[in-house]
Amino acid sequence: MSTPQSGEGEYRPRHAKPERPEVSYSLSDEPVEPSHGAHEAKYPGRPEVSYGGLPVDDSGGDAEASAGKTWSTVAFVFAVIALLFFPIIFGVLGIAAGLYGSKKGEPLGNWSAVAALFALLAGLAIRVFFFDADIIPSQN
Repeated sequence: MSTPQSGEGEYRPRHAKPERPEVSYSLSDEPVEPSHGAHEAKYPGRPEVSYGGLPVDDSGGDAEASAGKTWSTVAFVFAVIALLFFPIIFGVLGIAAGLYGSKKGEPLGNWSAVAALFALLAGLAIRVFFFDADIIPSQN
């Protein structure tokens, strides 16, 4: 067993935890006085830390910019599918998604609806002129 030596203060066993300061710190680098409430009674000897969180950025960053183009992106994807595979089904879905995105305030909503309309018309033209397919199949 060790005994206190000169300048060490009072005796403390080696396995004991070091003393904690009475002041905890938040994310804003200002000291926060500890509250002596349920936290202190629940976890004695541990300092309470205030997690206030980071400040909210209202400048319209990348997360808002990408989240505001969801329906327009869906409409552009439907336009590509309408051009390549099923023009009537995906062309109409692309127009609807583009107009819905425009209604929600997306800047590319109208453009994606127009792109889906042109993809619908171009997909039908490609099928009729190049693949000699009927738009409405004949009943035999």
